[in-house]
Amino acid sequence: VWDASDLSSPPLEKPNAHSSAIYSVAYSPDGSRIATVGDDGALRVWDASDLSSPPLEKPNAHSSAIYSVAYSPDGSRIATVGDDGALRVWDASDL
Repeated sequence: VWDASDLSSPPLEKPNAHSSAIYSVAYSPDGSRIATVGDDGALRVWDASDLSSPPLEKPNAHSSAIYSVAYSPDGSRIATVGDDGALRVWDASDL
């Protein structure tokens, strides 16, 4: 995660955030959380100010790779779509 106002500063970084490739990230509307999805079928939600803290997660959100994640405009829901052909909408407060 780069600070857009100062690209010369080092980014916030979370190595091994997933067990394999990450395909999509989305900031919550208020900027406090970052949702990530990828090849491992997991949905993870991170504290945007502290990537070292454990994420909230749905380890088997889909049965295979998840390609996209998006927050609803009010931040109350998170939508995911995956290789299993499913669209899922999650209650963001229920992770």
